[in-house]
Amino acid sequence: MPLPHAPKAAGTARRHVRDVLDTWCVDDELAECVEVVASELVTNAVRHAGLARLAIVAALSKDWGHHARPLRGKVVWAEFSVP
Repeated sequence: MPLPHAPKAAGTARRHVRDVLDTWCVDDELAECVEVVASELVTNAVRHAGLARLAIVAALSKDWGHHARPLRGKVVWAEFSVP
């Protein structure tokens, strides 16, 4: 999903994540954690901030990581357990 390189990108990503999770009937508690992580990852990407936001990602997700993409930055991912 393409996002603008602007502060509003986090809100757009968060709404998209909520819509997908609603379709999957994910419970509200997990959905909220996934929304926050998506928002933090997008905000981190827009601001190139780093560690403080990634600490939130680590605290709320089961696992997370990143890897470089040739010629196009990096991919940051987060994993959750679905009850």
